[in-house]
Amino acid sequence: MEKIDNKSNILTKREFLKRGILVFYGLTGLPLFLNYDFLETIDKSRVIVMRSKNATEDNEINGMVVQKILNESLKELTDQPTVKDAWLKIIPNLDEKDTIGIKINTGMGKAIPTQPKLIKAITSSLIALGLNSNHLIIYDMWGKNLIDAGYILNKSTEGVRCIGNDNKDWGYDQKNYVQAIDKKVALSKILLHCDHLINVPVLRVHMPPYGVTLSMKNHFGNLERPQEFHDDYFIKGCTALNNHPAIKEKQRINIIDCLYGFWGSVKTRFVRDFVYNGLIISKDPVAADYMGARILNEERARHDRPPQSVPLLDTAAEAGLGTNDPDKMKIKNLLL
Repeated sequence: MEKIDNKSNILTKREFLKRGILVFYGLTGLPLFLNYDFLETIDKSRVIVMRSKNATEDNEINGMVVQKILNESLKELTDQPTVKDAWLKIIPNLDEKDTIGIKINTGMGKAIPTQPKLIKAITSSLIALGLNSNHLIIYDMWGKNLIDAGYILNKSTEGVRCIGNDNKDWGYDQKNYVQAIDKKVALSKILLHCDHLINVPVLRVHMPPYGVTLSMKNHFGNLERPQEFHDDYFIKGCTALNNHPAIKEKQRINIIDCLYGFWGSVKTRFVRDFVYNGLIISKDPVAADYMGARILNEERARHDRPPQSVPLLDTAAEAGLGTNDPDKMKIKNLLL
């Protein structure tokens, strides 16, 4: 792998804390067994951006390359030698009886969805841990959109499940809802059923006030009536949604599908309008979305378009959902 960018450190409270720990050990005379890399990342949200020019070719995805990008990204994120060790650090209390929900984005059907070959890479690496494949549930709002995007629905007791929230056996729990201002919206029963959550959105701009559709907005697919949180309700609604225990306490990682992206070349619909050939991976949804928005705005600049404003990032950071301050991130941009 080739490291192509890394933000330099500045003196902040984490540097102050690091120096304080070193001074403490110096004064006590105790041996310093602390890992310097750990001290270097105190209070920093890790973000891995990994790309390979071989991930796609002629509008086709190379599944083997995508698997390698995923595997190497997970190891980089966690500083672990194997993919198994990486997953066990991301989900430290994983039990073989646990159910893992994989929330994807197929809202635009086949136009620019979370790619099935990326989800195959994720499920394959989880099954390799020894998990029962039936304990993995790929899901989004509508079964029809899942099919249009190339997924095969499966609600059986065999194999990886793939289910729409509109499935009559699942649906939405009217006793569990998200409230923002005067709006209450019920949550997906699939989300509530899962022990752990993996969030896999796509790289896409959106009209104001949304700015982008990335990790945080992807959870609108967990709502019975997401339109209730649109327009003037969006920022508070999306923040409240991501702050709900069903998401905040279960979400283990955000993997943004950046194989293709939509920078906004067409106003009336979503399309693939650029190839990025990569993934963004972070445990911090705000940091992941900051990085996704930066990539989208860089692409917009190449086409002489103004940047998309994403006010949600400030509100989400203030709510404690993560950071949108690059000085509080450890960003690695890597080529495979």
